[in-house]
Amino acid sequence: MFGFFKNYTKVTFKNAGEGFIGFLHGIDYANASEADLMEIDDKLTEASKALAEARSEWKKEKADVDVITAKYNNMLKDVERAEAALTEDRPDDVKAQLTELINGHLTELETMAPEVEREKTEEKDAREFMDLLETAVREHSANVKNARANLASKKRQLDTANIKKERAESKAAILSGLGSTGAGISKGMEVLDKKVKEAQEAAEAAEIKAGALANSMKKPEPSKSLDDILGATKPAETTAERIARLKATAA
Repeated sequence: MFGFFKNYTKVTFKNAGEGFIGFLHGIDYANASEADLMEIDDKLTEASKALAEARSEWKKEKADVDVITAKYNNMLKDVERAEAALTEDRPDDVKAQLTELINGHLTELETMAPEVEREKTEEKDAREFMDLLETAVREHSANVKNARANLASKKRQLDTANIKKERAESKAAILSGLGSTGAGISKGMEVLDKKVKEAQEAAEAAEIKAGALANSMKKPEPSKSLDDILGATKPAETTAERIARLKATAA
């Protein structure tokens, strides 16, 4: 496709550029890793250098085409003017000179024609190759940018998934621990309730025992006589009895 380079350097340069393009077109960006993208970056750097060389080469080819085409067109115009002059009334020596100019120009133009075509072809090839490299560098630079964004998005999704997984596992572990702890607490409460009940029962027994002891320590009331029971009363003391009682106390 891109033939007719003038020398081996151009052919080598062309092959290198096409090698870059072939490598880049073989990339699976959807599944590219960061290492892959770094390698592509290196290739894109080389392709960018090749593009700069291709642009420089095209400018040279364009300049060569402009020079030879201008010369070719000017000579062709001279031939046409000379041909027109021959139809006019001119001296024979002038017509002879015009004829000689026409023949010389035509011979040179016939020699130049293949060279003009070759220069145009090389300029066209250089321009197409430059455009191909430019398109490849632009498209693949965009592809690398998008692939990196996609890779970063996938990494964020993976990180989010891992965080959710860790949280779920932590939650499950906590709930599992709470379940076993709850069972232990329930068992402990049963033991505590039993001890409280036992303490309450012991307190009640102690109260009963203390009441019994208190009752046992009270002085028994003297037994009532028959007179007390019957409510009989003693006869009132006489004056003589009272004096005798008092004397007995004084003696």
